[in-house]
This record gives sequence, C-alpha cells and structure tokens, in this order.
Amino acid sequence: MTHTVYRNRILRGLNADELAVVQPHLEEVTLRKNVVLTEAGHPATHVYFPITAVLSIVGTTENGASVEVAVVGAEGVANVAAALGRRRFPFRVIAQLEGTACRVPTAVIANQLRQCRELNERFLLYSNTIIAQIGQSAICNRFHTSKQRLARWLLMTADRVESRELPMTHEFIAHMVGGPRSAVTDAAAALREAGAIDYRRGLLTIRSVPRLREQSCECYDAVQDLQRK
Repeated sequence: MTHTVYRNRILRGLNADELAVVQPHLEEVTLRKNVVLTEAGHPATHVYFPITAVLSIVGTTENGASVEVAVVGAEGVANVAAALGRRRFPFRVIAQLEGTACRVPTAVIANQLRQCRELNERFLLYSNTIIAQIGQSAICNRFHTSKQRLARWLLMTADRVESRELPMTHEFIAHMVGGPRSAVTDAAAALREAGAIDYRRGLLTIRSVPRLREQSCECYDAVQDLQRK
C-alpha cells in the first residue's frame, strides 16, 4: 500500500508522521469506467485519492444534460469540499477512466484535517485548483468552439494517464465537453484532419500533443499555470 500511496501527489507530500495517521484508514479500490462515486446534492461518503483512475467532476441539469467542470487524477483528490465541511456536493463525481484510487471515509479525513496541518494545507491549496478549473471551464464552455473544448479536455485527460490511447465513445465525450453528439463528431473529425488524434471503434488515440495544443484554447494553459504555482 505504501508504494501505491506515493503515486498520489497529495499523499506523497505528507511527512512520515502525518502519513502514519492517515494510512490506516486508506482503502485501495478499483474504479470502473462511468461508475458514479458521488451524486450531485447528496452527501459524499468518501474522499478519493486517484492513483491510476481519472475522475470527472460533472455539472448536471434537471433534464439530464451534463458537462465536465473539472478533472482529477493522481495530482489531487476528489470530494475535497466535503472533507472541508460542505455536507452536500453540488456536482456529480464519476470515474472518467477506470483505474485504482485510495479512498477514506469523509468523516475520518475531516477529523484528520483538524489534526494534520500539512494535509489541511494541501487540501486547501488543492481546493483552490478545483475552483480555478471550474471557473475556467465556465469561460471555455461559453466562449470557445467544440473543437477547442474537445482539444482542451483531451489534453487535461492525457496529462493524468500514462497512455495516449483513451477508450471512449462520442456520446461519453459529448457529456464531458457539452453540446450535441453531432458537434463532438465534427470536432473530432477536425482534430483528426489536423493530425492531432485518431479515432476508431470506441478508441481515441492522441497522435500529436503539440498539434492538439495548437487546436486548443488558452484555457488549458491557464489551468496548467495555476497547478504549477
């Protein structure tokens, strides 16, 4: 478990004493693709530290439409707001790409945050990153094209996985980037024509990260800059 823990940046930053306090409560779990970890408006029972899984924080509407507002990989933690005291999270949290994560009951981690200064500071800093992602997503969804949004989303996802092959359908991508499936299909075709991606049989392959960045908007760099600070 210790080797696994160190693959998450938040947990890796703890000193030995602080990790010793948190580690007994960590449970390594395998998350299947599309599984809902937290439903919007419901209490978050667990806090998740992704290892190889990639999680999506998704905004939803009453009629079932959805769009991703933030993405979490091994650099961060999901349901941070619940651990910091917010009982009901306004977004849905799903596993975007299957993989492993370490989870801790929210009540346990909330108690540890009061005792563990380093962990509390890391949660507060990461909550700022999530807020920035959500804000930048609002700008992106309002002002940028489907092609730019898709390129940004693929770049952010690729940053959090070791593979450039991403198993996903156009329908799933449409839910993540917002807009009708037809718009996503056209955007994917444009990115493929630009030599940035390839797509076939539910498998999207990133052929060229530099070309994908050329097709993206400034929102990707804006979020990356915030994460490096």
